[in-house]
Order: sequence, then structure tokens, then C-alpha cells
Amino acid sequence: MESSLTCPIRSHLCVDALDFVLEAELNLTYTTNDPLAVSLAFPPPSAEQAPTTWVFSRDLLASGLQACAGEGDVVVRPTGRHRVLVTLTSPNGRVRSELERAPVEAFISESYALLPAPEESAALGLDELVTALLTAS
Repeated sequence: MESSLTCPIRSHLCVDALDFVLEAELNLTYTTNDPLAVSLAFPPPSAEQAPTTWVFSRDLLASGLQACAGEGDVVVRPTGRHRVLVTLTSPNGRVRSELERAPVEAFISESYALLPAPEESAALGLDELVTALLTAS
């Protein structure tokens, strides 16, 4: 049975290519259907467009609350006691999103309450997949 959790969170966004900062409400989402990942959705630039969503490791987000975590496209790190910075890099540019730490911590705690880390691999169904592959003829 799938369970999910969504947390709206206020953010200061810095879009490097446009050289400006704006406030926006983002959505952090976790679903037990994809137990290793979280998604961070940015509001669309216009009503006709879909939100932009980045999917990355739940452990990366949790680790980034304590110290700099990640390399490459997604980096998460604390910025003082009350904020966390999520930096997302693509071929089209870079966005830095500064989030309040407390809601992110609550989100991570609630996601681990939905599905504790030791149960992630069972939720993926890898044992069933391997059995199905080995018994297929």
C-alpha cells in the first residue's frame, strides 16, 4: 500500500542565469512507492506550464541537514542553524533554494516514520523481481 507525504515550504530562490532572488512556495514530496527518493517541485512560471520537479535521494536531503552532502547536480548543506541550501545544477543553469530548516527536518522525520530506512529495500520489491526473473522461461 502506497503512502505519501507532501510538505509546502517557503523558499528564497536564486536563479543564477537571471541574477535575481524571489520568494516561492515549493513542495517536498515523499512516497513509499519510490522509497529512496524525495521530490522538490517548483511552481511553474505561468499557469499554462507544469511545475518543475527534481527527484533526488532522501538520504541526501537528510545528510545535508548536518553537513554538506552531494556532488554534481544536487548539493544540500546547512547554512547556519535555521536554514538549509539546496543547489540544483542542470545544463540550463543553476538554482539555489534556501529553505527553513525546521520544516525540512519535520518532513524527513515524517518520511522515516512512513517507511524506516531499514525497510526501504523490501519496499522496492527487488527480491520479488529477482525471483520472477530467475523463474521466467
